[in-house]
Amino acid sequence: MTGAEEWQKEMLAEIKEIVRFLEKKEEGYEWDVRDTLGRLWRNLYAHTKPVEGGNSRKTMDAQRLKSMLELIQKEYNEPLDLAQIAKAANIGERECLRCFHRTIGISPLQYLLRYRISQAALLLRETNLPVAEVGMRCGFDSPSHFAQTFRKYFSITPSAYRKGKI
Repeated sequence: MTGAEEWQKEMLAEIKEIVRFLEKKEEGYEWDVRDTLGRLWRNLYAHTKPVEGGNSRKTMDAQRLKSMLELIQKEYNEPLDLAQIAKAANIGERECLRCFHRTIGISPLQYLLRYRISQAALLLRETNLPVAEVGMRCGFDSPSHFAQTFRKYFSITPSAYRKGKI
């Protein structure tokens, strides 16, 4: 601290005052030191940003989410459950749910389902694979479940989507 700003000069003066109290050790000096330290801390707090716990939480959530999303995007075509997704970030299932809700506002399984549907839409547009095969490749256990879920998100059947009737 160079004392370039006024508040910094005030802090340096308070530190010097504390040193004087400690050197003289007059009766009640401990109270004077405590009062001066209180002003010093209040001044420091007023002129600097305190470290917020939220920033470290956001950083931790971002790292966890990255690990979980990487698993989902790599293994979306396989059966995945909440436990497996949580394990990717070395956290419990409840913390996994909280992390997803804090960061993207939906559950991990909702994200997985949306990701599967988006990948299915991509395959329907860019390949000639049969609709049932697209569903199976995207992790759906049956053609009817795939068609029902696809229709829920796009309000159209996978076949009609492929034909461009969207």
